[in-house]
Amino acid sequence: MQLRTLFYTLFFLSYLFTHGEEVPSPHSEEEVVELDKFIVTSSPHPKTPEDLIQPVSIISGQILTNQIQPTLGETLSNEPGLNSSYFGPGASRPIIRGIGGDRIRVLKNSLGPIDASITSPDHAVSIEPGLIDRIEIVRGPASLLYGSTAIGGVINTIDDEIPTTPSEKPISGHFETRFDTVANEKTALMNLQGGNNSVSWSFMALKRKTDDLEIPGHAELEHEHEHEHEEEEEEEEHHEEAIFGLLENSSINTEQLSGGISYFWDAGFIGVSYSGFDSLYGVPGHEHHHEEHEEEEEEEHHEEESVLIDLRQRRLNLRGEITKPFGIFSGAKINFSRGDYEHLELEGTEIGTRFINKGYESRAEVLHEKIGPFQGALGVQLEQSDFEEIGEEACVPPSDTQKIGVYIYEEAEMDHVMFQFGSRYEYQSIDLVDGSNIEKNFDSISFSSGIVWSPVENYSTSLSLARTQRLPNVQELFSNGPHLATNAFEIGNSSLGKETSTGIDLSFRKHEGFITGEFNLFLNRIDNYIFEEATGEEVDELDVYQYVARDAEFYGAEWKTTFHLYHKDDTYFDLTTQMDFVRATDRTTNTPLPRIPPVSYRVALDYAKGGLALGTSLEHSESQDRTGTEETPTDSYTLLNAYVSYQLSASDLDWTFFLRGTNLTDAEARSHTSFLKDVAPLPGRNFTAGVRCAF
Repeated sequence: MQLRTLFYTLFFLSYLFTHGEEVPSPHSEEEVVELDKFIVTSSPHPKTPEDLIQPVSIISGQILTNQIQPTLGETLSNEPGLNSSYFGPGASRPIIRGIGGDRIRVLKNSLGPIDASITSPDHAVSIEPGLIDRIEIVRGPASLLYGSTAIGGVINTIDDEIPTTPSEKPISGHFETRFDTVANEKTALMNLQGGNNSVSWSFMALKRKTDDLEIPGHAELEHEHEHEHEEEEEEEEHHEEAIFGLLENSSINTEQLSGGISYFWDAGFIGVSYSGFDSLYGVPGHEHHHEEHEEEEEEEHHEEESVLIDLRQRRLNLRGEITKPFGIFSGAKINFSRGDYEHLELEGTEIGTRFINKGYESRAEVLHEKIGPFQGALGVQLEQSDFEEIGEEACVPPSDTQKIGVYIYEEAEMDHVMFQFGSRYEYQSIDLVDGSNIEKNFDSISFSSGIVWSPVENYSTSLSLARTQRLPNVQELFSNGPHLATNAFEIGNSSLGKETSTGIDLSFRKHEGFITGEFNLFLNRIDNYIFEEATGEEVDELDVYQYVARDAEFYGAEWKTTFHLYHKDDTYFDLTTQMDFVRATDRTTNTPLPRIPPVSYRVALDYAKGGLALGTSLEHSESQDRTGTEETPTDSYTLLNAYVSYQLSASDLDWTFFLRGTNLTDAEARSHTSFLKDVAPLPGRNFTAGVRCAF
């Protein structure tokens, strides 16, 4: 309670400073750290976050280096409004404002990863965080530019796999190695670029290997062993057999190689790249049980085998841009990606299920010159996916999904006000290729509008309204079989229709000065919200879940404020506070939706002088007892973290040495958004050390 009071007090102070009379700082306004960066994710035109109607965050540079984890979900889990679907250290997707899965578009250079990550939380996103240069986060509906599956937001990861600007040196780049103690991680990577004004190239490589993860105490919650008095001895014996302080079957072995080349001329560029991503990782807490019968003794013997996922993806990318005006247009962009994805779910040495996804995604966009006060873009997006599951546990029939979307985006600026609006039409066709000749066709129309008002310098307020529609996917429509990752027998519903979301976002922002930050309020009402509901039946000892459509409501708030306590020359000292909460309800039954994150807080101190940078943070997550049907609650937890880094230059080389400590008190923490929260806690005390050499 005292910790919560501290956060509320800091928030109240930041509100007064941000919205009241400007308080003189101990330094001049011109000396305050400049934080703005240009982005491209949610607008066809380069803009800063303060110019956009939706809340947008950018993570790059040393901040991104300090946050890197083996998965994208864990890398972003400390950002306001973001959580992770944590399925062990090998697989996690980002969750935005309690919404995840096929409602969050995870992108690589503005195109989807073309994998199987949306089909199950134990399927990894085929994007390697260690090779990312920048991550752009759009909270709230972003369906206009990126499709109906962006109903909850967008995570766009950006790298230099295809060079987009001519190289200034024949060769440049960096090497990095890092090690950690919690999983004995060993990571090595290189990122090289080079060329001249006409031709530039890139080459990136990464290798990561970890052992099983160290955790505080036992992996499985003790209360799982205390339900029935008559089973106490058996459960106690089982508990003693479990390895204390270790999350079994959680190791990772990942490799990535990619190379690209671009040609530049006066009016633009065109480039191509090819990448390979391989990962072998364990799925903790989910062993398959095989039965062997001995005829003579007529006894049943159970053998547990660990589940591994062996993932392989190959991807071809094409990207081009025209930067000089032609006719009424000021420029044009094209982006294309072809993916060949496969992963094997290994049960011991046996192949249990094979997942295959071959497809492409392409975008073409033209930007027009000002017509009166308006400038904007017209675009078309095409997607195609051949998806197949093969094996005894395959629960989705093979299918061919095709999508086409067209959109228009416009904006107009008048004095201190900017208007932004647009619309998108999308058509989707799903054909089953199992001989049934079943075909399902859908279409949707989405629109959004908003206003950004900057009444005085360094302050802005934005209000957005979006009506977006999401089309059901093949899993929701046609699943019929066991899904052992979630311990469920899943049944689709071919009568499902499209979801319709009405979302409102209100943001208050302060850009420069002694205090900078943002406060967001949001409301999202989704009609025909599709999710899995327990039927109370069992098949092969698995609970049966049926996909159903209900009306749902999500609302909440996010706040992040930085006090620039001192800034002069090459020295600064900052205090950052943040908070987020979301409440989600099934409006049809007036019951909570499952796996909704609890209220969380964070306070951090950051100091830098010359090449030295250090800081510490305290993160607190409240308990969550507002649970869905048959969902267990989670306790609160507090994590203490710290970091230190030092930069120096020698012989034209820039060296960075860094040390990061996370969960320094070795607290037991379980993420409420995880399917594995009862059997897989978050990592224990960890120290990560590394060195980066740039040239």
